[in-house]
Amino acid sequence: MEIDHTSPIKISENEIEKNAMALRSLRVLATGLSHLYECVRGVETQFLNRLIERDGTGTRHVIYGGSSAFDGVPIDLIECAFRWYAVSLCDFVRVVTSLENFDDADRKQYTRDVLGPVQAFRDKVGAHTAGFTQNKRDNDAERGITPCSQVSWSEDRFAVATFTMRVSRGENVSDSSAMQPWRLTELHEQLCVRYPMLESLRSSESPKPPEVNTGQS
Repeated sequence: MEIDHTSPIKISENEIEKNAMALRSLRVLATGLSHLYECVRGVETQFLNRLIERDGTGTRHVIYGGSSAFDGVPIDLIECAFRWYAVSLCDFVRVVTSLENFDDADRKQYTRDVLGPVQAFRDKVGAHTAGFTQNKRDNDAERGITPCSQVSWSEDRFAVATFTMRVSRGENVSDSSAMQPWRLTELHEQLCVRYPMLESLRSSESPKPPEVNTGQS
């Protein structure tokens, strides 16, 4: 049974029963990740069509949270999807690494390679908002930016962490550059190439996405 096309990570037939609980956890997480992808992609498609109808094709938009361009878009739900996706993906990768005989350095490298900017978003927004904790690993800028609206629009997709905050307190200067941009649907499509379990779920029936209210009767 192939777990990861890229690494690759496989489980032989006689190891499936021994790893049944890990495989079950992967299935549960993959189902949730796929559901979040389908919901966000559905809203993306509706919103992109609205922009095309208004401005025509070939126009590239960059829209930040709080913009009136998002009127009628369930933007709070989209942000929650990013938060949930980040937490679940980190769990998914953790379970995958448990199926391979990684040493600590290889496990950390694998995790960095797969998660990229998702890890920082999970740590500072998804799992607990840095602005409301006293974690010494978070700086003033990260505490300042994380309670703000996280979702923006760029490259025809919803994204998070697309701008950086800089805070000066006397001689102490910090910024939020540890949080780098990522796009949920773009990432998920890349991960489907890597993980057969995710790819198999893309062919399943998609959930109905939340509606984008166009304001038209």
